[in-house]
Amino acid sequence: HLLIPATSSGLYLCRLLLSAAILNYPTPVLINWEGKGEFDASISHLAKVRGLAKHLDSFPPERDQDLVLIIDGFDVWLQLRPEVMIQRYYATIHEHKERLEARFGREAIEKHNFKDTLIFGSDKTCWPPDWWRPACWAVPESTIPLNALGPKTDVAIDGHTFMHVRPRWLNSGTVIGPVKDMRRMMNATLDFISKTYKEDHGAKNSDQMYMADLWGIQEYARSLKDLDDSALSRGPLDRRIPELPAGQETEYHISVDYESKMFQTNAGMKDFTAWMKHDLDDWSAPGEQQVAFQPYNVRLQADVANSRGPFAAGKMGKAEDNRLPVNMSWKDVPLGFNSITDQIFPLLHMTGNKAYIDLWWNRLWFHPHSEELLKASKAMPKGPVVKTEDGRSWLMAEEPGAKMALEKASNGEDGKGGVWSDQGQWLAWNKLCSAVDQDQLFLKEASG
Repeated sequence: HLLIPATSSGLYLCRLLLSAAILNYPTPVLINWEGKGEFDASISHLAKVRGLAKHLDSFPPERDQDLVLIIDGFDVWLQLRPEVMIQRYYATIHEHKERLEARFGREAIEKHNFKDTLIFGSDKTCWPPDWWRPACWAVPESTIPLNALGPKTDVAIDGHTFMHVRPRWLNSGTVIGPVKDMRRMMNATLDFISKTYKEDHGAKNSDQMYMADLWGIQEYARSLKDLDDSALSRGPLDRRIPELPAGQETEYHISVDYESKMFQTNAGMKDFTAWMKHDLDDWSAPGEQQVAFQPYNVRLQADVANSRGPFAAGKMGKAEDNRLPVNMSWKDVPLGFNSITDQIFPLLHMTGNKAYIDLWWNRLWFHPHSEELLKASKAMPKGPVVKTEDGRSWLMAEEPGAKMALEKASNGEDGKGGVWSDQGQWLAWNKLCSAVDQDQLFLKEASG
């Protein structure tokens, strides 16, 4: 399931929807679409939590183990296919399980139900910046090596507090996990808001603050069971210690994607994010650099190489009608990657300087073929896209009535599909995105 909080449309939402359709993610559901009052996200970010909790509450029990991907609507792009996202998710929670076992012991994690199944994007600073909050000091250290950003890793240099800091803190704009755990966490967040909301707090409407606070409380409670007592000494001397009454629930299965295996946040990362073609067979250099020149190469990861090709949709229609470069593979297109962890990321979240939302849009691999790919993607099979190590085959979830709506969209006005509102309304592409600047959406020049 792909859930996108969005009260209204616009260029930036349409860019996200374009990338999701081209890559064959599930048909998105827009949460709080045309929402009013407490569900109007233009008034408060807390509407996002209310809308998501309400929608997840509507899922029947048989959907509890479905995966749900929740992403912000106006500053996110998708780059890799959903099968890569799913495989990375399961690899990540497996690695987290191994770390939990090493930290607490297998018996303890089973006794206390310690699990990391809800994986958020990671930030290079704690926001809001209140370093006395457990959300800022109680959370685990980054899994990225301490010297990964040079000798002054985690040290502010010339006032640039983000630049050399390893990602460690929670960003609420992207999260993936099972429906059951996500529903429980969203409702716990609402309950936490009702108990701690302060009208005079500058960040009172920040969904990120409350979700990060839940994680901080979880990690403090976990540290009380830690085999290493040093975990309790994190943070400033005057840090706030959570009060944990007997019987209070503190385990929400929350963690973050430290290494950008799924989610790349951009704040403090622009100097460590690059686009290039991967796994080239031949590198050349100017003559005067021929001897000393050492190219930087990131291998094309196997999960990317083995996923459906970038232009696979072009093979679904009539050959004579196809103008897409169907023989190009993932190694033939420029892909964004994190140069610290060497991860080609499935998703980019434009946190920080919002100018990059426009400056970097032309870097996406599908330009200048995006409009044709959007139309062609409607013919892609809806069957299993990946089989995970636990033996389960994963399909893209569709809402009731989806088949009829998709057939209508494919045969209808523009053949570009559409999305669902959380009220069950089908929103055709031409209704959502025809009013935005088409030249800013469908770029006519190759990525660069």
